Amino acid sequence: MGDREKKLAFFETTCVVFWILLDGFWLMQWEFVTYFTSTLAIAAAIPIFFYLEKKTIAYLVCCADSCWLIMNILWAMGDFPDPDIEWCLTASKVLFGVAMLFFVIAFFISETKRVVLNLLLRRLRILRLVRTNK
Repeated sequence: MGDREKKLAFFETTCVVFWILLDGFWLMQWEFVTYFTSTLAIAAAIPIFFYLEKKTIAYLVCCADSCWLIMNILWAMGDFPDPDIEWCLTASKVLFGVAMLFFVIAFFISETKRVVLNLLLRRLRILRLVRTNK
């Protein structure tokens, strides 16, 4: 694994860890910590674009993942009892549609559909890391 791939793996794994934490804190209704880990998840997600392989499909899938992350954050914000941010649930639904659009475009322009699915699920590489450390 080259330096670029190691950095990509680091940022993807870090993003997933903070994403899981934000979901857990959202479940516990701990508003401040949810916002804090959301910020960390986004901060870890941004560099991913710089370490991707230079392929349209990789960028489309990364855009779908990013929309999914932001959708998740907006959904969490909309779940909190602040009436000033009720618009977050609507924005979350819109981002779901945008994420699906990115994914469908990537799926249809891909020569092998399996590549798109692998790219989409690549952020779950943390499961592989856990499995290899046993």
